[in-house]
Formats: sequence, C-alpha cells, structure tokens
Amino acid sequence: MSRSRSVAVLVGGAVLVVALAGCSDPPQGTVVATNGNLVQVISNPGDTYCHRFIPGGVNAVQDGTLADMRLYRSTDCSGHNDYLSTQTSVGPQNTLFYRSYSFVGQ
Repeated sequence: MSRSRSVAVLVGGAVLVVALAGCSDPPQGTVVATNGNLVQVISNPGDTYCHRFIPGGVNAVQDGTLADMRLYRSTDCSGHNDYLSTQTSVGPQNTLFYRSYSFVGQ
C-alpha cells in the first residue's frame, strides 16, 4: 500500500471514529405520564428535541427509558427543570404540573 493511501485510510478511520463518538442511542423504553384523568404513553421517544406532554400538563411521570429526563413547567423546555433518573417516577401527589420534557445529554 502506498504512503498516500495509508494516510487516506488513517484519516478516513479517524473521521469515522469522531462521527461515531458523537452518536448516542435514543432513549429506548416508555414514558408514562398522567394528570389524574388522562394517561399519555410515549414509546421510544426521540432524543434530540423538546417533547410536550398533554395540554394542561401532567403531575405524575414514570421514566421507563434508558435515559435520564428533565421535566419542565413550560411547554418549550425552558426555565426551571426537575431531574428524573431512568427507571424512576414522580407523582401523583406532586402539586406541580409538567408541560414538557427532554433527555439529559441530548
């Protein structure tokens, strides 16, 4: 193999490693949320954006995914947030209503 070809293979391999290092698995599993009257079930939610809960929000959330979550009182994942670890839940005795969520590290 020529020297220029070897360099090309090394550079190509390095680019591939860097590209793969930036990828993470999407949050596999299920998010279950309720406001006491309605139940929202989200299976394998996307990982790169803000998700909205049902209109009016929810006061109980179960994170059944493989990723930690941030729960927000706003509809656009801004402002104060509460942290919810994977495979844990909050509520329904919770008096706060969450209107959106995102995944940590996404």
